[in-house]
Amino acid sequence: MASGRSGPPPGEQTFFGHPRGLATLFGTEMWERFSYYGMRAVLVLFLTAPVTRGGMGLPETTAVGIYGVYIASVYLLAIAGGWLADRLLGARRTVLCGALVIMGGHVSMAMPMGGGFVWLGLVLIALGSGLLKPNMSALVGELYRHEDDARRDSGYTIFYMGINLGAFLGIMIVPWLQTGDRWHLAFGAAALGMAVGLTQYVRGRATLCGAGEEPDHRLTPDEERRFKVVAGVCLAAGAGALALWALSGTLTVDRFALVLTVVTAAVPVAYFAFLFSSREVTEQERRGLFAYVWLFLAAAIFWLVYDQAGSALLLFAKNDTDLNVLGFTIPPGWVGNVNSLAIILVAPSSRRCSSRRAPASARRSSSRSAWCASG
Repeated sequence: MASGRSGPPPGEQTFFGHPRGLATLFGTEMWERFSYYGMRAVLVLFLTAPVTRGGMGLPETTAVGIYGVYIASVYLLAIAGGWLADRLLGARRTVLCGALVIMGGHVSMAMPMGGGFVWLGLVLIALGSGLLKPNMSALVGELYRHEDDARRDSGYTIFYMGINLGAFLGIMIVPWLQTGDRWHLAFGAAALGMAVGLTQYVRGRATLCGAGEEPDHRLTPDEERRFKVVAGVCLAAGAGALALWALSGTLTVDRFALVLTVVTAAVPVAYFAFLFSSREVTEQERRGLFAYVWLFLAAAIFWLVYDQAGSALLLFAKNDTDLNVLGFTIPPGWVGNVNSLAIILVAPSSRRCSSRRAPASARRSSSRSAWCASG
């Protein structure tokens, strides 16, 4: 018995045997990751560099706290980004909005006009990443119209290679451009990379063949009106509370990071509690959720360790590592490139091995959560 469709329909234009839209998403995600990881590789160094060298002159503990708030915000806002795509905008439009916002953030950071533009840039990049990241992976899955299309898993492998290729290039190029305290040139390179990705996404819209055009579970008009009211009230209340906290004189980066840490931990707990108690979740789905909780915890621990590459490990490389290799001093940010290089080298052979051993049903279901593993 055939395990599933293993090839493109007759007459379909392909990208290595996959839907042509995969090339669009591959390129867009590659350049977005170039900008994200490239900027991340110099962010803490920029925040801690003395003002006389063009940096922000912050203590290392404060800089690491800001970095932690930024990274936590990226992950936390991905929940909102997925919900907006699923209920209001559709994945394609949400990705487009996210790419535009990220582009604005990198441009803001590239402008040598003071700390206000840096903070604005970080906020915009976090917001845009929350909109773009979860929905890019969802679009990859939607390119394969049939549930039994055996190409889906290898399609995610190609897409994942694009992520790590972009990360590798970003971590190589942006820190190299930053040498000699050329901070805003480095940030400008990240902006240029995002501009290339955005251009490819806009020009390649037709290759997506309608994937992600409509929300999967669109809100009714009444629900949409209620959402706008609740969202407006919550945003106003949050902004008001933050303003009052700032006026009280007790707002510090460390305290804000602590609050965000608590919120970041509470949100998944509340979400899982909602899923387990929801009447719309069947018993079979609830049993699957129990298994997913452990995968979620393992992924959270992995990313907790992995993202130290942009803070603690970066500062260790700068302060406590001999970076001279055969007479050439490598930028500290380069030490964070081991992960991307290892995945680029190992992923193809790993994919071939798992494809041979896993049953077809397991290969199909694994792709549904592939975005959880993407960087």
